[in-house]
Amino acid sequence: MISLNINQKSIEISFFHTNNNNEKSTKCNVRVNNHDYFEIAKVHYKDTFCRAAGRRYSLAKTLRTTNLNKEERKFVWFEYFKQTNKPLLAESVMAKFELQWD
Repeated sequence: MISLNINQKSIEISFFHTNNNNEKSTKCNVRVNNHDYFEIAKVHYKDTFCRAAGRRYSLAKTLRTTNLNKEERKFVWFEYFKQTNKPLLAESVMAKFELQWD
């Protein structure tokens, strides 16, 4: 679970994976100030199930449905990359956009 606060908004992100013979999918749940948004990224039956790819696709789909503005969505992505062992990517993108961590 990823928890962060942006512009007086409390955001929690969690992922749930399903990997059985009939369905391979990742569900992303984003809670913004106690309001839940969720989307599911399903894997094509010929593709290999990959948790990292499922998390990225489901998070992208879910963020499109939230009431977060563009800057807030950027911070969510930076925090996601920071916590998924990609801190250099997060820092380079932050520097490119001249943004600051809270």
